[in-house]
Amino acid sequence: MEYHVEVRAQDPVRVARSRFVTSMAEVCQDMGRGYRELWQSLERGKVQVTGDYALAVYPDPAFDPHRFTVEVAFEVGPDATAGEGFEVAELPGGLFAVLLHVGPYESLGGAYEAILGWVPAQGYRFAGPMRDKYLNDPDRVPPEELRTEIQVPVERA
Repeated sequence: MEYHVEVRAQDPVRVARSRFVTSMAEVCQDMGRGYRELWQSLERGKVQVTGDYALAVYPDPAFDPHRFTVEVAFEVGPDATAGEGFEVAELPGGLFAVLLHVGPYESLGGAYEAILGWVPAQGYRFAGPMRDKYLNDPDRVPPEELRTEIQVPVERA
């Protein structure tokens, strides 16, 4: 599959998030559970989600497919405060290389390879944790229509 990567400036985003450790073998199942648990925690805390999209952040500086950290997050308003099962934080804005993948989550590997190769080839370097923005709901659309935006913070090398 051929991918198009663009570089764009993005504003910071305030999120409610929770964090867990997983592996490539378990990541899809663990993320589904993580989002459900975070959503339930936000409902109990009466925290309103303000964005239309879910986010996943990969904060580990080095990637180990057998053990890595994932943060699942939803965008929240300025008055949101941390509660049981989640924290509130601001994801930094800045310059991002962005790629749109359409298709099942299981086929994201090629998209990650494409953007991670594109960054240094275009004279950029990585400037922070990569994140995914899920643009539609896997419970409402078939896998081949899932839209995932991969966002990589970059700066000129």
